[in-house]
Amino acid sequence: MSKASNFITIAIVLFIAVILVPIVVNQVQISEQEVNTLQKSAYLYPQTDGSLATSPASSGAYTVDCSTTGNKTLKQTSITLSTFHSNMKSLDAVTWTINYNATLTNSTLKVKLYLDIYITFSNGTIRDTIKKGAGYSADLTGDTNYHALSGTYSFPTYTVKDTTDKLRIDWMVEVSTSASGNTTLSLPESKVGLVYYTYESQSEGWGFTGGSGARTLFLLLPFIFIIGIVVYFIASLLGKI
Repeated sequence: MSKASNFITIAIVLFIAVILVPIVVNQVQISEQEVNTLQKSAYLYPQTDGSLATSPASSGAYTVDCSTTGNKTLKQTSITLSTFHSNMKSLDAVTWTINYNATLTNSTLKVKLYLDIYITFSNGTIRDTIKKGAGYSADLTGDTNYHALSGTYSFPTYTVKDTTDKLRIDWMVEVSTSASGNTTLSLPESKVGLVYYTYESQSEGWGFTGGSGARTLFLLLPFIFIIGIVVYFIASLLGKI
């Protein structure tokens, strides 16, 4: 092979390498993308504006009239699932311990507090009902002081369908003995127990050990082949082989 032919061949090989190397590198990075499933937890606190947040409200209360018996809604509260994580995959099974701090304006009232739990679309329309009547407290009665009550609920695993959906929690009162007066829930001291959730975290990189190393080597073979050809022709020109 003449020197001119060798130079032309090397030029062609280098041109192809310039095109192929970025493609190979990109494919290696894609192939080595790792998806890690992680779990975290957070408490949820009712806020004065009707939302749920991961930190307590500094002040505020929800109040409902209890002059008739039956089930009363203190307040509907909600939080968008993407607030937990943009790649949230599930709300996980765990026992919630709900804390209520409540008082009555009439000591002859007898009530219990509990939650209704839903998953809604972003517009507030109910997608799934998780539980109506969760986490009942003991009776709140006897005097008009604030009392710390609690209830538990075994939350089931819920697979997230859309992270724009909302977890809605309705704070409820069941009035068994009515009277002229109200039930008031103090927001700073009231909260939903630990809510566990799973999300995906993605990372990219080149791996050179185990299965990822084998994939990396396989994807780099075209690049290695090109380099080998270039070395061969350069060595030929130098008369080394």
